[in-house]
Amino acid sequence: TESSMKLSDPGALTVEYTRYMTLGIAYPPKLERILEIGLGGGRTVSYLKAALPDTAILTAEIDKDVVDLAKKYFKFTESASMRAVVADGRSFLMRDNDKWDVILIDAYRGPFVPFHLLTKEFYTLVKSRLAPGGVVVQNIEPSTMLFDSATATLNSVFPSVDLYDGGGNIVAIGYEGASLRQADLLARAAKVQERYNLRYDLRTMVAARRVLQRPTGKILTDDFAAIRDDGAIAVVAEVMGGVSPTREWMLELFAAGKSVVTANKQLLARHGAELFAAAEANGVQLRFEASVCAAIPVVKVLRDRKSTRLNSSHLGISYAVFCLKKK
Repeated sequence: TESSMKLSDPGALTVEYTRYMTLGIAYPPKLERILEIGLGGGRTVSYLKAALPDTAILTAEIDKDVVDLAKKYFKFTESASMRAVVADGRSFLMRDNDKWDVILIDAYRGPFVPFHLLTKEFYTLVKSRLAPGGVVVQNIEPSTMLFDSATATLNSVFPSVDLYDGGGNIVAIGYEGASLRQADLLARAAKVQERYNLRYDLRTMVAARRVLQRPTGKILTDDFAAIRDDGAIAVVAEVMGGVSPTREWMLELFAAGKSVVTANKQLLARHGAELFAAAEANGVQLRFEASVCAAIPVVKVLRDRKSTRLNSSHLGISYAVFCLKKK
């Protein structure tokens, strides 16, 4: 995660796209409850809390250290009406049945939005947790190959999607119903602006609106059956981790004629022989690479039989050997 704060002016939002994230409050008919997925330094929700003191704000942040650092270095302060819970955002929504007027999504893993926060199934879940007239607001990095698919997927669940260029990042706002007329959205923004006297004027930011039309990207899904049964997919990269249901799904992929690339040491340690045999029986391939000990590519080293000084304390070697049994 990353964040920025001007020490001499901690109330400022120094990163431009975070200002556009606040534009979500111009859309819904009421502002009683706001959920944020991905805390960062807590600057966006701190700004909103200062402006909307009567609004309840909750943030779901997967990493406790991020919450602690936000409190220590970025003046993020919890209160009765602004809290942070340590949880994956999607898992939190699955457990929580409350309705939200605005759901902000600003979660990244490195330069990418985690895939499970970009799929049709995720956006469908988000939609089910919005109050009538509620909106979802998401920060999407436009330079990645997933951008077109991310906006198309969002639009497959929310009939209307507005885009705002936030100085390099794109802020997407999705909502139900027909696309708002610009004059109507400006009127809503003006009403909220006049009530709360926001530092970053919503009326000015609304002028930068671009309505998403005819998205070109493919819809992203984490529905396994859709991947397994898609004849155009020949190779699947497994990044789920764990043993179950990964093993069962991998066997189904082999049976469907698809090769798999994985780095799942745990799975191969337990079921490597079975999986390699299943791949061979179906005329496909199971390829594997992994790294341990500061990114040493252990499989390549062992395959090439180069001398190494790695000892038993370097976990992962015993797992990697399973890949070599086919050699």
